[in-house]
Amino acid sequence: MVGPGAQLWLEAWIPRGDALWDDDVVRGAYWLGELWATALTTLGADPVVHRARATRTEWSPLVCFAGIGPGEVTVAAKKVVGLSQRRTSAGARLQTVAALRWDLDQLLALFDLSATDRDRARADLAHRAAGLSALGTVEVLWAAVVDNLPRP
Repeated sequence: MVGPGAQLWLEAWIPRGDALWDDDVVRGAYWLGELWATALTTLGADPVVHRARATRTEWSPLVCFAGIGPGEVTVAAKKVVGLSQRRTSAGARLQTVAALRWDLDQLLALFDLSATDRDRARADLAHRAAGLSALGTVEVLWAAVVDNLPRP
């Protein structure tokens, strides 16, 4: 769900040969997860960067937050920063998003699910993700990220 003040997006372009480049698609996302984790730590959170291949669940094909991928960040075992990457021969574009507001019922209402499947999804997904509004506004989060950007 995209909305004003509801999430913070951060994208990065890393050309091949850059100090942040890694040929390994899994390791290549770690630095950006670490950036988010450092920023969240400065705001009082205790984040963890996922340092393995993606995990999938029954709901992963429907909603990205159902699993966890390389470089993604959790707090209290709930995903708080999602990450995707697109690689070409020239480099990689990494996209991240941190939700401030998290409303699972509002999200599930967008899908054409039977009542039984909606209840199953709610039960399974309730513990998979969380918002970061307790840490501050989009502006507070942005400042924490910018303050911790890698410097050349």
